[in-house]
Amino acid sequence: MSDNNEHYPLDEPSVLDYLKSKFFFWRKDKIDIPIVSEEKDNTSLIQEEVVEEKRKFSWRVIASFAIALFAEILNLATDGVGITGTVLFGISLALLIWAFINKEITLPAQVEEKYLQKEIKLNWIPLILGLMFALAAFWTMGGNQFNLLNTIFWVSGVTLSILGVWQFSGNPLETLLEIFDKLINQLKIRKNRNRIIQFVVILSIGIFFRVWRLGEVIPEMISLHAENLLDVVDIINGDEKIFFTRNLGREGLQFYLIAITHKLTGLGIDFASMKLGTVLIGILMLPYIYLLGKEVGNHRVGLVAMLLLGIAYWPNILARVGLRHILYPALVAPVIFHFLYGIKRRSWNHLILAGVFLGIGLHGYTPFRIIPIAIVVGFILLASHKQNRENRSTTLVWLSLISLISMLIFIPLLRFWVENPQIFTYKAFSRLTSTDPDFSGSILPTFFSNFSSGIGMLTEDGGLNWLVSLPGQPTMGFISAAMYILGMGLLAVRYVKERKWEDIYLILLVPLLMMPSILSLVFPDENPSPNRAGGVMVITFVLAALAIEAFLRMIKSWLSKTNGRRLMYLCAGFLMGTSLLVNYFVTFDQFPEYYNAR
Repeated sequence: MSDNNEHYPLDEPSVLDYLKSKFFFWRKDKIDIPIVSEEKDNTSLIQEEVVEEKRKFSWRVIASFAIALFAEILNLATDGVGITGTVLFGISLALLIWAFINKEITLPAQVEEKYLQKEIKLNWIPLILGLMFALAAFWTMGGNQFNLLNTIFWVSGVTLSILGVWQFSGNPLETLLEIFDKLINQLKIRKNRNRIIQFVVILSIGIFFRVWRLGEVIPEMISLHAENLLDVVDIINGDEKIFFTRNLGREGLQFYLIAITHKLTGLGIDFASMKLGTVLIGILMLPYIYLLGKEVGNHRVGLVAMLLLGIAYWPNILARVGLRHILYPALVAPVIFHFLYGIKRRSWNHLILAGVFLGIGLHGYTPFRIIPIAIVVGFILLASHKQNRENRSTTLVWLSLISLISMLIFIPLLRFWVENPQIFTYKAFSRLTSTDPDFSGSILPTFFSNFSSGIGMLTEDGGLNWLVSLPGQPTMGFISAAMYILGMGLLAVRYVKERKWEDIYLILLVPLLMMPSILSLVFPDENPSPNRAGGVMVITFVLAALAIEAFLRMIKSWLSKTNGRRLMYLCAGFLMGTSLLVNYFVTFDQFPEYYNAR
């Protein structure tokens, strides 16, 4: 570097000089910034793929996937899977397990990396100040009202507390420049540039499905929309509630987003602004679906998951209806991603981010209240598996970290809950238990009946909620639904073989995230509810992508490199193209016709 010092004043290159050397990387005068941290982060922005070995043709794999698809086609033709469909799925899974045992099909191999347990350094001054501000916020948020003082206390408490526990690796500017340097070096590799192009193309398809004919698909408001807009008007007129008591009680995140957008942009307080906001949220969740798919599988799993969820009619309708429904899956995605990423890589900061999104989600849509339970279940599974038992004390610390951060963000609703416990819990508990002495329903049989129809929503019938579902249509679409069953089977058999806690966790998340719908025991006709069970789509579409990626990778390995790739692209085109066309028809033709006839 000394050879280049003559080009720079004071023998020291500036930040601008560094950026120029990276943008014009073909020049000889390169500038490198030494890494000052004592420990390197072993994570790479793009993981290396494991080269798959050559495999023989497997009739079991072909038969398994063909039978699963036929079972779902039979479902659409006969308005329900029934005994025949159940038997066909059983045969399909048996063949798939047989193929897995014979190593004819495998799930994506995850690169095993060892991460050093870094020493955690707390910044005590901002942390203590943050906790003091948080206590002041809780104390001053009585009466179900935000005001300037308690909002300053709350925001300051959250911000300072996060700064107090966040792990900074050296100088922030040097860290940013190091990340930028790593990104530039990766962009020099053709494969990485291709991956970015693939990501942008798939994301663009998802955006198209979110915004195309936005005014026509769900064209008019209903009473729920009018009540929400009244709450927005109250905010603009100065009545800045913490919890909104209309319609049995609702969290206010969507209402404040609409009000802030109105004040900043001048957009009207109407149905169009509601839909615009929820559609934008539906778009922003797509990159997190990719990241989650990549984390539990690989780059291809992430792309397929993002495509499947981007084109599916279920998330598109939830985003277009203009209500709070899309907030549930949109905030589940980052919570689960940062949670899994943080645990697997011992990343303190990712666990903080999981807590941040968990806290935000609790301000969004009532069914999200199941997520704290989902996180606790994850930690229990982590601590109970043999390979993690020696780290139980660390696991408890991680749980405490996520709990602290989410609780700080939850403080306004916590204060309202303390003051008004019946109002805060009424909407959820009124469906779980009845205060009517004449209620004669049998709880246990109703639960099992709800569980069956709730799980069946994914592959059979989305229920009778005409606002967000189409009767007789599986919420996942027939291709994604069939692949989800196979993905669940592959994950289950791998868990039996390898005992990875992440595998059983993903499987258990499916019924757990559907509990807000399944637990409608007093009003079983409200189950299945695609909006209350919406968070599960984050997991189910990733499971479907795991199965599709495993199938495509296996058929590619049966032939030579060139022919195998051609066959893989042909099969991928058939599966994805068919799914795209079917979901387009359901979203833009079949559902609007049904909705407008109501």
